[in-house]
Amino acid sequence: MQINNSEAQTLVRFTWTVQDDGYTYMDTWEMTPEEWAALTPQDIETRQQEQYAAWRAYMANPGA
Repeated sequence: MQINNSEAQTLVRFTWTVQDDGYTYMDTWEMTPEEWAALTPQDIETRQQEQYAAWRAYMANPGA
């Protein structure tokens, strides 16, 4: 067995929740501080809305 270790890296963890119509959606993003710093508040909101919409679409029709 060969074990390969990489260097420890600081990550930003951002957890968010949406509750709507009896559903609760939770997600956590993990990224480097540089990736986090590159996001604008609008980028974050857009990404959240897109992920939530995709999840709701899946919940409405999981076999599609």
